[in-house]
Amino acid sequence: MHGAYKEKNVKSIDAIRIFQENIKNCFDSEKINKAASNYITFFALHHYQELFNNTNFDPDYKHRKFLKRLINRNYDSNSANNIHTKIARYSPLFIFSVFNKLNKLRKKI
Repeated sequence: MHGAYKEKNVKSIDAIRIFQENIKNCFDSEKINKAASNYITFFALHHYQELFNNTNFDPDYKHRKFLKRLINRNYDSNSANNIHTKIARYSPLFIFSVFNKLNKLRKKI
């Protein structure tokens, strides 16, 4: 489904910062802003999980903290019915790390 997570994927996190700033400034439509927030949440959650799986790309937690803030800022309780999103939003980093490891074990079984 997805290739191996690489350092260039970590660098793409900066692109979402620019996207978020531009989309909110360019459009007044609530529907477009909601769709953009959902996309940002999905993007941030994907990278958040991958950085927990590949901790060597983020040893100082800088990117994971930024992604957690993005998830918190763009979280929409009406559309975010994904358990991963809820846990990422409400739990500290170490609890999400444990959840992510347990989830990986569950998938192997």
